[in-house]
Amino acid sequence: MVALSAALDVLWHEYFGRDSVLWSPPHLLGIIGSVVVVVGVTMSGDRGRPLRSADVALGAVLLGTAMLPVMEYDSRVPQFSEVLYLPVALAAALFAAWVITVALSGARVMTVIVGGVVALRAAVWGVLTLWGWPAVDVPVALLGLAVLDLPRARKVDRFALAAIAMSSIQLVASAVGLSSVQAETVLPAAIIVIAIAGGVMLISRGRQVVVATLATLALAATLVSVDPLPASAHDPGQGTEQGEVAMTVERVGSTVSITVEVVSSSTPLRFERIVARRAGQIIQATLEQGDTSGLVVRGTLELTEGDLWFIYAEFSSSMGALESWIIVEPNDSRTEVRPLYEPPVSPVNDLEFIGASAALYGLAASLIWVAILTVREPRRMRSTRSSAE
Repeated sequence: MVALSAALDVLWHEYFGRDSVLWSPPHLLGIIGSVVVVVGVTMSGDRGRPLRSADVALGAVLLGTAMLPVMEYDSRVPQFSEVLYLPVALAAALFAAWVITVALSGARVMTVIVGGVVALRAAVWGVLTLWGWPAVDVPVALLGLAVLDLPRARKVDRFALAAIAMSSIQLVASAVGLSSVQAETVLPAAIIVIAIAGGVMLISRGRQVVVATLATLALAATLVSVDPLPASAHDPGQGTEQGEVAMTVERVGSTVSITVEVVSSSTPLRFERIVARRAGQIIQATLEQGDTSGLVVRGTLELTEGDLWFIYAEFSSSMGALESWIIVEPNDSRTEVRPLYEPPVSPVNDLEFIGASAALYGLAASLIWVAILTVREPRRMRSTRSSAE
């Protein structure tokens, strides 16, 4: 299935154009296919087997692979609204933890595996920082999965508490700067998750009235705090190159100064605008000086939030729209000569694109269902175990 997704990805780009979005149908199918393969390997041994060194490595690979869908967020280049980060991360982490707890047994199974994953990501962060490259976030919220090792707690309680712990840790990490995902975007999802998890624990004890109250409070808080703007990817990909543009950015505090100079172009240009894009947000620059023929343009931006942003210079020409981009980090200064290219036309309203997307997402969903069936204990095994007890 992983090899099939690679072939489908090539066909996808040839037919619908290039994209740079991790959640595009062929990319997500490849990720889910990889997760299913690791689930199959994990479940190939005896259920509930004692934790061994090989199992620690296998569990770490499973958890790390399951977290790939949020890698763009952890890499500080989110393509979609950051509101989606916590729900997706929770779903992926809890699914991987469920597989691990079914396959392996021991007093500190999740603590050991989560510790290994977090330590590895911390090492990657250290190496990238040392070399001066853009670093990735350390997923400290995964430490909440250690709650699953609590003794004498019911399984439903342990998973509910793990969801609460992960949400709380992520909220704190975002607030203090350990995560590049903004705290205000994590808060709505964290409120919902904590309310639902608490509700699950109370329902299991027959306290439906308290659950209804929590659900009402969570809904009210979410309606107040959630951002109504739709998400959109900041980078649909790059089309045919038509020249080069020299871009200089300097970010001091919240202010970004930008200089754009056309180095070469295969067609006459007219400058349109400079914008910053991140996680579905678009902020337009104020121009200081320049000429609309697109030779040299200067402007400033105010970026009051967010970590790494993409700065785009947009032009019009007889060939259509052209653009170029450069990244800017906090307190960053850089000059680069960037390609001037045709942005691909988004096919999101094309019926063939919609049909192909639905088919691949449906295939990915069926793979997830196959993985769930693989992990679930067969009914006859449950009956035999119950009889033995």
